[in-house]
Amino acid sequence: MEINANFTENAKNDFHLVVKARQGDQKAYADLMHRYKDSIYFMVLKMVNNKEDAMDLTVETFAKAFEKLEKYQPDFAFSTWLFRVATNNCIDFIRKKKLSTMSIHGMMDDEGDEKPLQIKADSLNPEETSIKKQQTQELRSLIESLPTRYRNLITLRYFDELSYEEIAQQLDLPLGTVKAQLFRARYLLAILLTVLTGMTSEIILQYFPDLSAEQREQFEKLPALYEHWNSQINVISRKDIDLLFERHVLHSLGIAKVMAFLPGENVLDVGTGGGFPGIPLAILFPETQFHLVDSIGKKIKVVTEVAAALGLRNVKASHLRAEQIADKFDFVVSRAVTQLKDFYPWVKGKFNKQSNNKLLNGILYLKGGDLEQEIKESGLKVTQYHLKDYFKEEFFETKQVIYVKSPL
Repeated sequence: MEINANFTENAKNDFHLVVKARQGDQKAYADLMHRYKDSIYFMVLKMVNNKEDAMDLTVETFAKAFEKLEKYQPDFAFSTWLFRVATNNCIDFIRKKKLSTMSIHGMMDDEGDEKPLQIKADSLNPEETSIKKQQTQELRSLIESLPTRYRNLITLRYFDELSYEEIAQQLDLPLGTVKAQLFRARYLLAILLTVLTGMTSEIILQYFPDLSAEQREQFEKLPALYEHWNSQINVISRKDIDLLFERHVLHSLGIAKVMAFLPGENVLDVGTGGGFPGIPLAILFPETQFHLVDSIGKKIKVVTEVAAALGLRNVKASHLRAEQIADKFDFVVSRAVTQLKDFYPWVKGKFNKQSNNKLLNGILYLKGGDLEQEIKESGLKVTQYHLKDYFKEEFFETKQVIYVKSPL
């Protein structure tokens, strides 16, 4: 990639940092943020006329710019391109704010708290210790790029390990304000970490290239949302959270490769956990209605908050067992909740009689492994769809969608 001969020294320095950032140098990302965060902030402030919104939009601007860094071409200075990203982000924010607003105070646990970060305490070998030290330094560098109030809160809470009450006393802030701002600080940091660790929605676009801009944005928000909520309520195993798009989102969307839901259809997601497969399917099929149920109330709280944060108006979440649902549905979806012979009785009476889709109304069940014995024990007539026929990743080698037609 050739650099523009007319670039100033600052523009040339920016370009070299961009090259390093593309190679995975997190310090280069932080340096670019340090260079432009103030000027971006004041430009954004003029557009939105609100200091808190301007701080948040500044961080979001860098997150979006870093995610799209491969698209930057040095025909223009990086600063010119960055300010264009910031302007477009503000325009989107202003347009959406006219449609709806949402308080972050509702996105806490029942007592307004978030649990502390869980750090694995296993002993590390010298190489792992070195890597851990480097990661901590990179994280500190990234935190330094956050707005001052968020930087201070993150440092006091997670590095100095102060309690909420101690932070409130030290900063002379109400306790509720500390909790609310810490939530926002964690969320913005998660957005940046999502981009810098490469956990993006590109794998989704690879298999579903016709997503709208709104759908892309909704998928891109998932890692930061689940990083936050998973630190409070364990809905995804820690070893899988870094593979969220492959092992949870794309896995859920395997159902869509078998069959596309129609506008106006009603789908029940049984044992949804943190919202899989229901949330990804609801993003993909915005005109289909999804009812997500789980017997664990904390998990339904996550579903409710994630759906609200994404602006999903086609999702209903209930703290109920499947047997307690009285409504009728076109399809029931689920992800390996239990054996087929146990699952089928829960839902067999919950189907609409009239079918309109290419498959008759029934169950679409995500399962994995050798299912021959399980299917035999269920006594059900099933159709097996192997996800390796749709997705190339090794994870899907043994994964299937099991279709069971509803009883007449």
